[in-house]
Amino acid sequence: MKLSRILICLSELAVAVLISTAPLGAEPPARVGRLNLVNGSVSFRPGVLDEWSTATVNYPLTTGDSLWTTKGAEAEIHVGSTAIRLGSNTDISFLNLDDNAIQIQLTGGSVNIRLRHLSKNELFEVATPNASIMLMAEGSYRIDVKHSGNARVTVRLGQAEMTVANQAFMVTSGQAVMVPQADPQSFWTQDSMPADAWDTWCSQRDTQEDNIASTQYVPADVVGVEDLDQYGTWTTTADDGPAWMPASVPDAWAPYSNGRWAWVEPWGWTWIDNAPWGFAPFHYGRWAHLDNRWGWIPGKAVQRTRPVYAPALVVFVGGMEPSPSWSGNGIGWFPLGPHEAYIPPYKAGTTYLRNMNAFAGANVGSSNTYRPQTSYINRNIPGALRGVQGQPFGKAQATGSAYSALSKEMAHAPVMGTTAKVVPQRESIGAFSPPAGTTIERPAAGLEQKPVVARTSPPSAPTSFNARQSELAKNQGRPLDQGTINKIEKAAPTPRPNNVNVVNAQNVKTVKPVQQSNSQWWSKQSGP
Repeated sequence: MKLSRILICLSELAVAVLISTAPLGAEPPARVGRLNLVNGSVSFRPGVLDEWSTATVNYPLTTGDSLWTTKGAEAEIHVGSTAIRLGSNTDISFLNLDDNAIQIQLTGGSVNIRLRHLSKNELFEVATPNASIMLMAEGSYRIDVKHSGNARVTVRLGQAEMTVANQAFMVTSGQAVMVPQADPQSFWTQDSMPADAWDTWCSQRDTQEDNIASTQYVPADVVGVEDLDQYGTWTTTADDGPAWMPASVPDAWAPYSNGRWAWVEPWGWTWIDNAPWGFAPFHYGRWAHLDNRWGWIPGKAVQRTRPVYAPALVVFVGGMEPSPSWSGNGIGWFPLGPHEAYIPPYKAGTTYLRNMNAFAGANVGSSNTYRPQTSYINRNIPGALRGVQGQPFGKAQATGSAYSALSKEMAHAPVMGTTAKVVPQRESIGAFSPPAGTTIERPAAGLEQKPVVARTSPPSAPTSFNARQSELAKNQGRPLDQGTINKIEKAAPTPRPNNVNVVNAQNVKTVKPVQQSNSQWWSKQSGP
């Protein structure tokens, strides 16, 4: 057996051990948010860092992450089929984003939420300085919070439960609630006001998404499906079912060639594509070379559970450490093909892995044992292998121009598996290398740290990257397991966010709010 084949088998055997020893519940969430639209100046702060950076489209969002839109800016986030739109001068954070909860902290600004699906046991809460808003049904909601603290909640369609000053009440379709900062207990309800220009823009976006043709081939819960109609076309393959073909890509284009690698907790090395459509095809499904073009294969299996997000569906080869058969000069990667199993670099249970691979028709087996793979359909397709030689990997400023097709030497490099054996650095997170002289906008400290009210206790804030860095240095490019994270938290505990005041349920009384007409009150409020 050749040395390269031995190295491949050893690498994949190590992956098999990860599966067999993965405890249930140890895996990251199956879903993420996606920043899919940025108009104007929008800033981003990952949960594991204190610095703000310029927000970039296609960056995955999760618990602890924050966004800030400056004056005149707006942004759009998708979590599955749900659209969360941010207006001007808006500061939000995800207190929690996992398989069962979306919990948003809104300290100031405006959000418009189009909730298309709400599972029976799913939580959707918006925590504001004076009120908790629990979305109880599918519908359309708008929440405005002046930086002074005055708030307005509008339910265009649906039903929300609000808690203000230990008083809970329902808000139904066509109603609005006003909560003055000076005296929150004097809140009242009235008929919702006519739509303004931003409402109209949000409504137009909703109408477009209500008619997505690609949902014939991809479940609406696949993050990024909303952009496929505009940027490609569908065809059908004999063996693998529907295939989406991107339009307007260069002849030499290949998947995972135009973007960058970032370290995103808790998944590890994550592909951030530059294309406006570049989310779903790089985090779900597989790629195939069809008639000299690349097509994305979402799979023809019917998915009965929520699609499971993956950081990047690739295989890495090479590395920076020399070996008898390799010079140790570069890192390459190529896309997994149809029916090829993806085994993530973090620990995961069997059910999680089956659901993650269901779309691709890849079977990880009926037990916790993964059958090692010794060859890959896309590895030897001309131009499929991309990477960097003798250059830093995972620097936030790196772009697609650095990820060229690699030499024949790299084509025979040993397989590393589904993660690059590169220790993340601070600059691997977010986009922390802006051009010289760039000013990163951020919310005022008073706004960012303003306390909010919540009915549900959020999870502890993520431990900082600084606290994790020494353990990550030992982990060869793999994310930390939960046991290690628990030890870090114990040694340098991160308290629950101290700006969240959780309401004691025993003190909450159900009331019927006063109905009055005061249509001029909100328009008289000054400031953002």
